[in-house]
Amino acid sequence: MQIDVYSNGPSCQGCRATERHLTKKGLDYVVHRLDQGATLPEGVEAIQAPVVVYGENYHSGYSPDRLDALAGRLIPVA
Repeated sequence: MQIDVYSNGPSCQGCRATERHLTKKGLDYVVHRLDQGATLPEGVEAIQAPVVVYGENYHSGYSPDRLDALAGRLIPVA
């Protein structure tokens, strides 16, 4: 499953924290810079960056618990 992070750029602390968290969990993701003209996919509504889109789901804002749950779904626990 592809993970897309819609970011406001390096000045966005929540965006940077989300990217660090995903990296720490060993997840691959693609960053789309809203501050450079990227737009959210159709049907995704959010008022806060970052917006993390995965499959049919998404969430906005830095949310470590949701990122951990996402990692748990994608990385099999041995």
